[in-house]
Amino acid sequence: QAQEQLKFPQVFRWRWCGRAMGKKAQTTRPGDTSADGPEWWRSLTTDDPITLEPLRNLDVPPFELASGFAGSGAKHYFDAVALASYVTRRGVFENPLTREPLSREDCVRLDAHL
Repeated sequence: QAQEQLKFPQVFRWRWCGRAMGKKAQTTRPGDTSADGPEWWRSLTTDDPITLEPLRNLDVPPFELASGFAGSGAKHYFDAVALASYVTRRGVFENPLTREPLSREDCVRLDAHL
């Protein structure tokens, strides 16, 4: 009954290992300019907050979650596979850094990213 109330897409049960299924994520962000280049994340100096691995070492671009708390508009980047695993294993659909609930749109974007 609790699963019916969430109404989240069944995104993570069978697709969270998209890379293993031979599907490669898009390497550019929407609205990217040519100056950013196709591997824009290689210039990131931050680590994934879940795995603590450098985001620049990912084979595919990281997944972006924007924070809406206090109008900050802060962007957080995650290894998409680690984020999908984190939220599904814990059963808590929220940003691990801010505890802000993930919207259905966030879940659909994560599914498409994988």
